[in-house]
Amino acid sequence: MSEDETQNYGEAEDEELAALRKLKNKLLTEVSQLRDKLKEQERKHELEEYASVCSSQNESVTKPLAKNNIRLIEVSQRILGVSFEDVNKNWLRDNIYEYKATIVTKALRLSFELTVDSKDEETFEIIDVACHFLESDVDTCYFNEIAPWVEMFTKMKNFSYLITAISNYSDQSILRAKILSKLQKKQYVTLENCTEETGGVTIFVHSSRNTDRVHLKFQWATRFLERTWRIEHYFTIVPAIEGSRFIEVNRELLNKFCRKSLGKSELEQLWNELCNAIDEEDEEMIP
Repeated sequence: MSEDETQNYGEAEDEELAALRKLKNKLLTEVSQLRDKLKEQERKHELEEYASVCSSQNESVTKPLAKNNIRLIEVSQRILGVSFEDVNKNWLRDNIYEYKATIVTKALRLSFELTVDSKDEETFEIIDVACHFLESDVDTCYFNEIAPWVEMFTKMKNFSYLITAISNYSDQSILRAKILSKLQKKQYVTLENCTEETGGVTIFVHSSRNTDRVHLKFQWATRFLERTWRIEHYFTIVPAIEGSRFIEVNRELLNKFCRKSLGKSELEQLWNELCNAIDEEDEEMIP
Protein backbone atom coordinates (compact mmCIF):
# COMPACT_ATOMS: atom_id res chain seq x y z
CA MET A 1 0.00 0.00 0.00
CA SER A 2 1.42 3.35 -1.01
CA GLU A 3 1.94 6.23 1.36
CA ASP A 4 -0.96 8.14 -0.20
CA GLU A 5 -3.27 5.13 0.10
CA THR A 6 -2.26 4.70 3.75
CA GLN A 7 -3.03 8.36 4.46
CA ASN A 8 -6.40 8.19 2.75
CA TYR A 9 -7.28 5.03 4.65
CA GLY A 10 -6.36 6.71 7.96
CA GLU A 11 -8.47 9.77 7.14
CA ALA A 12 -11.45 7.55 6.24
CA GLU A 13 -11.02 5.64 9.49
CA ASP A 14 -10.93 8.91 11.47
CA GLU A 15 -14.14 10.07 9.77
CA GLU A 16 -15.85 6.78 10.61
CA LEU A 17 -14.74 7.03 14.26
CA ALA A 18 -15.96 10.62 14.44
CA ALA A 19 -19.30 9.57 12.95
CA LEU A 20 -19.57 6.70 15.44
CA ARG A 21 -18.76 9.01 18.36
CA LYS A 22 -21.39 11.47 17.12
CA LEU A 23 -23.96 8.68 16.83
CA LYS A 24 -23.01 7.36 20.27
CA ASN A 25 -23.43 10.81 21.85
CA LYS A 26 -26.77 11.26 20.09
CA LEU A 27 -28.00 7.88 21.35
CA LEU A 28 -26.81 8.63 24.88
CA THR A 29 -28.66 11.95 24.81
CA GLU A 30 -31.84 10.27 23.53
CA VAL A 31 -31.57 7.55 26.20
CA SER A 32 -31.10 10.20 28.90
CA GLN A 33 -34.10 12.18 27.63
CA LEU A 34 -36.21 9.02 27.45
CA ARG A 35 -35.19 8.05 31.00
CA ASP A 36 -36.14 11.51 32.27
CA LYS A 37 -39.45 11.31 30.40
CA LEU A 38 -40.22 7.89 31.87
CA LYS A 39 -39.40 9.16 35.37
CA GLU A 40 -41.68 12.16 34.81
CA GLN A 41 -44.51 9.88 33.63
CA GLU A 42 -43.96 7.60 36.61
CA ARG A 43 -44.18 10.53 39.06
CA LYS A 44 -47.30 11.82 37.32
CA HIS A 45 -48.85 8.35 37.50
CA GLU A 46 -48.09 8.18 41.23
CA LEU A 47 -49.75 11.55 41.80
CA GLU A 48 -52.80 10.49 39.80
CA GLU A 49 -53.07 7.36 41.94
CA TYR A 50 -52.89 9.43 45.13
CA ALA A 51 -55.56 11.74 43.71
CA SER A 52 -57.88 8.84 42.88
CA VAL A 53 -57.81 7.27 46.33
CA CYS A 54 -59.70 8.74 49.26
CA SER A 55 -57.76 8.85 52.52
CA SER A 56 -59.75 6.24 54.39
CA GLN A 57 -57.16 6.21 57.17
CA ASN A 58 -58.19 9.71 58.24
CA GLU A 59 -61.16 9.07 60.52
CA SER A 60 -61.67 12.78 61.21
CA VAL A 61 -62.52 13.08 57.49
CA THR A 62 -64.50 9.94 56.77
CA LYS A 63 -66.84 9.89 59.75
CA PRO A 64 -68.39 13.36 59.30
CA LEU A 65 -68.83 12.69 55.58
CA ALA A 66 -70.70 9.44 56.20
CA LYS A 67 -72.83 11.08 58.90
CA ASN A 68 -73.97 13.86 56.56
CA ASN A 69 -74.50 11.39 53.70
CA ILE A 70 -72.36 13.42 51.31
CA ARG A 71 -72.18 11.99 47.81
CA LEU A 72 -68.57 12.06 46.66
CA ILE A 73 -67.85 12.93 43.07
CA GLU A 74 -65.98 10.01 41.53
CA VAL A 75 -62.37 10.78 40.76
CA SER A 76 -60.85 8.57 38.09
CA GLN A 77 -57.17 7.83 37.71
CA ARG A 78 -57.10 10.13 34.71
CA ILE A 79 -58.82 13.21 36.09
CA LEU A 80 -60.66 15.09 33.37
CA GLY A 81 -59.32 18.58 32.84
CA VAL A 82 -56.51 18.39 35.43
CA SER A 83 -52.86 17.78 34.61
CA PHE A 84 -49.61 17.77 36.60
CA GLU A 85 -46.56 19.64 35.35
CA ASP A 86 -42.98 20.08 36.60
CA VAL A 87 -43.27 17.04 38.86
CA ASN A 88 -40.40 16.43 41.28
CA LYS A 89 -40.09 13.63 43.84
CA ASN A 90 -37.74 13.96 46.81
CA TRP A 91 -36.92 11.37 49.46
CA LEU A 92 -37.13 12.89 52.96
CA ARG A 93 -36.58 9.97 55.34
CA ASP A 94 -37.53 6.31 55.79
CA ASN A 95 -40.50 5.72 53.44
CA ILE A 96 -41.52 9.39 53.33
CA TYR A 97 -41.42 11.26 50.02
CA GLU A 98 -42.31 14.79 48.99
CA TYR A 99 -43.85 15.54 45.62
CA LYS A 100 -43.69 19.05 44.19
CA ALA A 101 -45.69 19.89 41.08
CA THR A 102 -47.96 22.37 39.36
CA ILE A 103 -51.66 21.64 38.94
CA VAL A 104 -52.94 23.00 35.63
CA THR A 105 -56.51 23.36 34.37
CA LYS A 106 -58.03 25.61 31.72
CA ALA A 107 -59.04 28.09 34.43
CA LEU A 108 -56.50 27.64 37.21
CA ARG A 109 -52.81 27.10 37.88
CA LEU A 110 -51.26 26.49 41.30
CA SER A 111 -48.23 24.79 42.78
CA PHE A 112 -48.39 22.27 45.60
CA GLU A 113 -46.37 19.98 47.83
CA LEU A 114 -47.65 16.53 48.77
CA THR A 115 -45.88 14.60 51.55
CA VAL A 116 -46.59 10.86 51.49
CA ASP A 117 -45.62 7.93 53.70
CA SER A 118 -45.38 5.01 51.27
CA LYS A 119 -45.69 2.20 53.80
CA ASP A 120 -45.64 -0.47 51.09
CA GLU A 121 -46.77 -1.00 47.50
CA GLU A 122 -50.43 -1.31 48.52
CA THR A 123 -50.95 1.37 51.19
CA PHE A 124 -49.86 4.93 51.81
CA GLU A 125 -50.69 7.83 54.11
CA ILE A 126 -50.84 11.48 53.11
CA ILE A 127 -48.96 13.38 55.79
CA ASP A 128 -49.31 16.91 54.49
CA VAL A 129 -50.71 18.92 51.58
CA ALA A 130 -49.76 22.52 50.83
CA CYS A 131 -50.85 24.80 47.96
CA HIS A 132 -49.41 28.06 46.67
CA PHE A 133 -50.82 30.60 44.24
CA LEU A 134 -48.74 33.01 42.22
CA GLU A 135 -50.23 36.50 42.01
CA SER A 136 -49.46 36.51 38.29
CA ASP A 137 -51.53 33.34 37.82
CA VAL A 138 -54.65 34.18 39.87
CA ASP A 139 -56.33 37.58 40.17
CA THR A 140 -57.35 38.62 43.68
CA CYS A 141 -61.05 38.48 42.78
CA TYR A 142 -60.74 34.79 41.91
CA PHE A 143 -58.27 33.98 44.68
CA ASN A 144 -60.81 35.16 47.26
CA GLU A 145 -63.43 32.66 46.07
CA ILE A 146 -60.93 29.80 45.76
CA ALA A 147 -58.88 30.21 48.95
CA PRO A 148 -61.51 29.05 51.53
CA TRP A 149 -62.07 25.57 50.07
CA VAL A 150 -58.42 25.07 49.14
CA GLU A 151 -57.50 25.77 52.76
CA MET A 152 -60.24 23.42 53.97
CA PHE A 153 -59.02 20.46 51.90
CA THR A 154 -55.35 21.02 52.68
CA LYS A 155 -56.18 20.98 56.39
CA MET A 156 -58.10 17.76 55.83
CA LYS A 157 -55.00 16.38 54.04
CA ASN A 158 -57.27 14.90 51.43
CA PHE A 159 -55.65 15.20 48.04
CA SER A 160 -58.48 13.53 46.10
CA TYR A 161 -61.09 16.00 47.39
CA LEU A 162 -58.78 18.91 46.55
CA ILE A 163 -58.24 17.74 42.97
CA THR A 164 -61.96 17.07 42.50
CA ALA A 165 -62.85 20.57 43.71
CA ILE A 166 -60.20 22.12 41.45
CA SER A 167 -61.61 20.23 38.45
CA ASN A 168 -65.17 21.25 39.36
CA TYR A 169 -64.15 24.90 39.88
CA SER A 170 -62.41 24.96 36.50
CA ASP A 171 -65.57 23.72 34.76
CA GLN A 172 -67.81 26.26 36.51
CA SER A 173 -65.36 29.13 36.01
CA ILE A 174 -65.14 28.43 32.28
CA LEU A 175 -68.95 28.27 32.08
CA ARG A 176 -69.22 31.67 33.81
CA ALA A 177 -66.60 33.19 31.49
CA LYS A 178 -68.36 31.91 28.35
CA ILE A 179 -71.76 33.25 29.43
CA LEU A 180 -70.33 36.66 30.33
CA SER A 181 -68.35 36.83 27.08
CA LYS A 182 -71.56 36.34 25.07
CA LEU A 183 -73.35 39.01 27.12
CA GLN A 184 -70.46 41.43 26.61
CA LYS A 185 -70.51 40.93 22.84
CA LYS A 186 -74.24 41.71 22.83
CA GLN A 187 -73.49 44.78 25.04
CA TYR A 188 -75.79 43.80 27.88
CA VAL A 189 -73.09 43.85 30.57
CA THR A 190 -69.95 45.65 31.68
CA LEU A 191 -67.52 43.73 33.93
CA GLU A 192 -65.21 44.68 36.78
CA ASN A 193 -63.07 42.65 39.17
CA CYS A 194 -64.95 42.24 42.43
CA THR A 195 -63.43 43.95 45.47
CA GLU A 196 -65.61 42.07 47.98
CA GLU A 197 -64.00 39.51 50.29
CA THR A 198 -66.02 36.72 48.71
CA GLY A 199 -64.47 37.44 45.30
CA GLY A 200 -65.94 36.79 41.89
CA VAL A 201 -66.97 39.18 39.12
CA THR A 202 -68.92 42.46 39.40
CA ILE A 203 -71.43 42.81 36.57
CA PHE A 204 -73.29 45.98 35.57
CA VAL A 205 -76.41 44.95 33.65
CA HIS A 206 -77.64 47.61 31.24
CA SER A 207 -79.54 48.28 28.06
CA SER A 208 -77.82 47.05 24.91
CA ARG A 209 -78.99 50.24 23.20
CA ASN A 210 -77.75 52.60 25.89
CA THR A 211 -75.00 51.29 28.17
CA ASP A 212 -75.49 54.26 30.51
CA ARG A 213 -78.94 52.92 31.39
CA VAL A 214 -77.82 50.47 34.12
CA HIS A 215 -80.57 48.37 35.69
CA LEU A 216 -78.72 46.05 38.07
CA LYS A 217 -75.40 45.36 39.71
CA PHE A 218 -74.57 41.64 40.07
CA GLN A 219 -71.82 39.96 42.03
CA TRP A 220 -71.29 36.53 40.48
CA ALA A 221 -69.10 34.38 42.71
CA THR A 222 -68.59 30.67 43.25
CA ARG A 223 -68.54 28.81 46.55
CA PHE A 224 -67.88 25.27 47.63
CA LEU A 225 -70.91 24.09 49.61
CA GLU A 226 -70.49 21.07 51.86
CA ARG A 227 -74.24 20.40 51.71
CA THR A 228 -74.10 19.66 47.98
CA TRP A 229 -70.35 18.85 47.94
CA ARG A 230 -69.71 20.87 44.79
CA ILE A 231 -68.88 24.34 43.50
CA GLU A 232 -72.07 26.42 43.40
CA HIS A 233 -72.85 29.71 41.67
CA TYR A 234 -73.75 32.51 44.05
CA PHE A 235 -75.36 35.82 43.04
CA THR A 236 -75.77 39.07 44.95
CA ILE A 237 -78.12 41.46 43.14
CA VAL A 238 -78.42 45.17 43.88
CA PRO A 239 -80.62 47.68 41.99
CA ALA A 240 -78.67 50.40 40.22
CA ILE A 241 -81.37 52.93 41.13
CA GLU A 242 -83.24 52.78 44.43
CA GLY A 243 -86.85 51.76 43.90
CA SER A 244 -86.14 50.72 40.32
CA ARG A 245 -89.24 49.66 38.40
CA PHE A 246 -87.16 47.02 36.62
CA ILE A 247 -86.53 45.19 39.91
CA GLU A 248 -90.21 45.14 40.83
CA VAL A 249 -91.37 43.95 37.41
CA ASN A 250 -88.76 41.17 37.22
CA ARG A 251 -88.53 40.13 40.86
CA GLU A 252 -89.66 36.54 40.18
CA LEU A 253 -86.99 36.11 37.50
CA LEU A 254 -84.25 37.60 39.70
CA ASN A 255 -85.22 35.30 42.59
CA LYS A 256 -84.43 32.33 40.32
CA PHE A 257 -80.77 33.38 40.27
CA CYS A 258 -80.66 32.59 44.00
CA ARG A 259 -81.58 28.92 43.55
CA LYS A 260 -79.04 26.29 44.53
CA SER A 261 -77.31 23.91 42.11
CA LEU A 262 -77.86 25.97 38.96
CA GLY A 263 -76.54 24.05 35.96
CA LYS A 264 -75.34 25.19 32.54
CA SER A 265 -78.74 25.16 30.81
CA GLU A 266 -80.46 26.89 33.74
CA LEU A 267 -77.85 29.66 33.91
CA GLU A 268 -77.98 30.25 30.17
CA GLN A 269 -81.78 30.36 30.23
CA LEU A 270 -81.87 32.81 33.15
CA TRP A 271 -79.48 35.23 31.46
CA ASN A 272 -81.43 34.97 28.19
CA GLU A 273 -84.65 35.76 30.04
CA LEU A 274 -82.96 38.72 31.71
CA CYS A 275 -81.79 40.06 28.33
CA ASN A 276 -85.34 39.68 26.97
CA ALA A 277 -86.67 41.59 29.99
CA ILE A 278 -84.18 44.40 29.28
CA ASP A 279 -85.28 44.52 25.63
CA GLU A 280 -88.94 44.73 26.70
CA GLU A 281 -88.07 47.59 29.04
CA ASP A 282 -86.32 49.39 26.18
CA GLU A 283 -89.34 48.93 23.90
CA GLU A 284 -91.66 50.44 26.51
CA MET A 285 -89.39 53.47 26.86
CA ILE A 286 -89.51 54.26 23.11
CA PRO A 287 -91.95 57.17 22.64
